[in-house]
Amino acid sequence: SLQGEAFCRRLGDGELQMQRCGECDSLQYPPAEVCRQCLSDDLHWQQDIPRGKVIGCVAVHRSYADDFANDGPWWVASVSLGSGVVCYTHTLDYLSAGSEVHLVAIKDRLGDGVLGSVQEINDHAALQAKFG
Repeated sequence: SLQGEAFCRRLGDGELQMQRCGECDSLQYPPAEVCRQCLSDDLHWQQDIPRGKVIGCVAVHRSYADDFANDGPWWVASVSLGSGVVCYTHTLDYLSAGSEVHLVAIKDRLGDGVLGSVQEINDHAALQAKFG
């Protein structure tokens, strides 16, 4: 979608912004053309992303992308932002369920913007270095 492209472009530029509905204040992820809660099209990009809690974390051992084929394993966590919003993020290491994390924008080797999560915001640079 156009909104998904805008979200990934922002991530690639180092900006983490998510949509919030101006009518019902719901956080929208993934980005959409209308609010999933009230169907309003009054959606705005905002930077005030809540901290999340890890639901689970897995190791990825194989990638079909040539740029990542020999670099596994790496960790991916499912993170709840509350209100039913769950996103998948890259992490530095294994994170146990219930761990609180900050979402961060990172750019992978292919130049794509992706979501990352870190327990300490100071670890953002290390996560970017791992994937950049």
